Amino acid sequence: MRETWSVDFMPDAQDALRKMDRQTARRIVERLMWLAEHVHEVFHQPLHGEWAGCFKLRVGDWRVIYSLEHETCTVVVHLVGHRSSIYKRRQ
Repeated sequence: MRETWSVDFMPDAQDALRKMDRQTARRIVERLMWLAEHVHEVFHQPLHGEWAGCFKLRVGDWRVIYSLEHETCTVVVHLVGHRSSIYKRRQ
């Protein structure tokens, strides 16, 4: 039996989703729910430097920076933003 993964949004990610248009936010959330269902089947693209230990998810021109908490089976979403600026911001 496969474990069920959940998605947890950090405050910065929640704020970013609230500020973007509803259709884009919905696409990103749907993609994250898909990721949680297929966490063991996909290649997670690792980030380097300040974001080492995190991964990126592409959703069109938008990027999601997330980490995986294997102990709690949780996809932790740290930041959501446009590809032109997301890697310049660190929490």
